Amino acid sequence: MDTGNVLYARQGNVVVLRFVGKLGFAESGSRSTTAALNAFLKQLFEAKDFENILLDLTEATSIDSTTLGLMAKITKFSMEHFGRKTMILSMNENIDRILESVGFDRVFVMVHEAASPCPDMIALPAANDSDREWISTVLTAHQELCRLNERNYATFKCLVEMLEKETAAAI
Repeated sequence: MDTGNVLYARQGNVVVLRFVGKLGFAESGSRSTTAALNAFLKQLFEAKDFENILLDLTEATSIDSTTLGLMAKITKFSMEHFGRKTMILSMNENIDRILESVGFDRVFVMVHEAASPCPDMIALPAANDSDREWISTVLTAHQELCRLNERNYATFKCLVEMLEKETAAAI
């Protein structure tokens, strides 16, 4: 599957998120996929009716920085509320290199094996952000990446500054 999608299921008190295909800004439908993930995370974090999150990237073929920032938000929430890192399953060397390049190997538990079948996976409910909401999502995601380490800060600093100006101008 080439277009990106995020599926979810609950297994007891664990929320499983499976990232499928290409998750990138340039990909068709990516903005709505990212908006759906962001909306799902907001609801999930408000409800706090789970004990852990598992991120399954075994079917992901590429991933963009906004999605990475949302993933960083997940592990930050897990650390603050459950005192543990989020687990990522990945078997794709290219995805692994991307994850390591932004420092995820330090803030996630990285497991290089396939997940057990989870037959009840369903697509995240559709969501479409306004332009203002989209800019806010992209900004917040990249701010999360910048907080992880100095290298990310240097990489995404100009983008964050531009998005902050864009947000300020829209107010």
